[in-house]
Amino acid sequence: MLMYAPELQLSSFGLMLFLAWLFNMYITGIFAFMVFAFPAERLLLESYYLIRDAERLKNLYQRLQVDVFKKFLLMTFWRSKKQKQKYFSGGRKGLSQLDEQSRKSEFGHVIPFVLLTAVSFYFAGLGFIAFGCLTLAINILGNGYPVILQRHHRMRLARLISR
Repeated sequence: MLMYAPELQLSSFGLMLFLAWLFNMYITGIFAFMVFAFPAERLLLESYYLIRDAERLKNLYQRLQVDVFKKFLLMTFWRSKKQKQKYFSGGRKGLSQLDEQSRKSEFGHVIPFVLLTAVSFYFAGLGFIAFGCLTLAINILGNGYPVILQRHHRMRLARLISR
């Protein structure tokens, strides 16, 4: 897909928006499949998953209003009880399950976030500034916010586990 990027004919905002969304879905989908089919989250070092600066994470979470994003998610697909139980079955045993699921979810978003950020700058470098900005905006919402949300979950989870 990227090989043909210089030849794109971006004639309308709607087309740019659709293609930006498509690039995001394609790249994110690869990693989402990977993390659900394999223990891909183990590819990142354990030290990556540790939250070092909890205050900074809390401030970022609040400034970006990630709680609004979380509420939106809970009104959609994540509303179902079955989906919630996949992440947390309850009790002490459920805490380690929640930790593992948050790592899987984060891995499925952090690698695409980095790749799509680079792709956004690549598009802008080709002269497709608006297209690059749209790709980046969708990436921030579709991958950046979930990464912050998962890290925030794990920060809170670490406190519970340590008790």
